[in-house]
Amino acid sequence: MDWWAESVAAHPGIEDNVRRLARALEAAGDDEVAAQGYARALELNPFDGDARMGAATLALRRGDAATFEALLSETRQFAAAAPELAPWVMAMEGLPAAAPATA
Repeated sequence: MDWWAESVAAHPGIEDNVRRLARALEAAGDDEVAAQGYARALELNPFDGDARMGAATLALRRGDAATFEALLSETRQFAAAAPELAPWVMAMEGLPAAAPATA
């Protein structure tokens, strides 16, 4: 993970590195920072399907229904304009529903 963090620090505009750092942070259990990383990757490239699915899956796991719904809505808009993106919508709709957040 250190390598990805160094890479992002040196080249913050390369969305692949940002997404991979987010994935590494998620794997390490740092969901809050991973969510920020996925959001940054999507700012850099809103059509990054891996970042979009990572963000959606993480939002559901965290019980963040608002973020998931925003991602799904945006993905539906993209698919309406570019039908080849429809599989993203189907994949996101197929994710298990968010579990209620616990205190």
